[in-house]
Amino acid sequence: MTTTLRSAIRTLLEGDATLAATMTGGLHDSTEISPSKTPSAYDSRGDLKPCAVLRMGTMTPIEPFDEAEREFFNIYFYQKPGGYDSIDVMRTRCKDLLHTTTDSLKTVTISPGFVYEIRHADDFGDSWDDALGCPMSYSRYYVVKLRS
Repeated sequence: MTTTLRSAIRTLLEGDATLAATMTGGLHDSTEISPSKTPSAYDSRGDLKPCAVLRMGTMTPIEPFDEAEREFFNIYFYQKPGGYDSIDVMRTRCKDLLHTTTDSLKTVTISPGFVYEIRHADDFGDSWDDALGCPMSYSRYYVVKLRS
């Protein structure tokens, strides 16, 4: 059975009760948040609930190691108009769950044969998503993949 990096990250984030309490609209892979494509992101009145989108990015080799590469991913955070309070909580909790610190090595294991070390790269703060008409922000992470 193959476990992708995307599915390993989703499992880690979706399994956290603290994050789920704020991210009531869920975590999505869709490139488009809309009532038809991501109905769980909306409440019964059609308002957007606090939610996030996981988007995978580029991969680059880590020279001079043939067995290592770096892969980036972004988590985009949204909430209905009125501020960034839920976005800030979701962004901070994702960083707590994902980012490797000097005290803890954050990894997810996928198959076949890779182990991932996760690092927070940066945040893009308070912004506005014109298509959704709501506040948004995103965090960028990278993983170091080591072939076993």
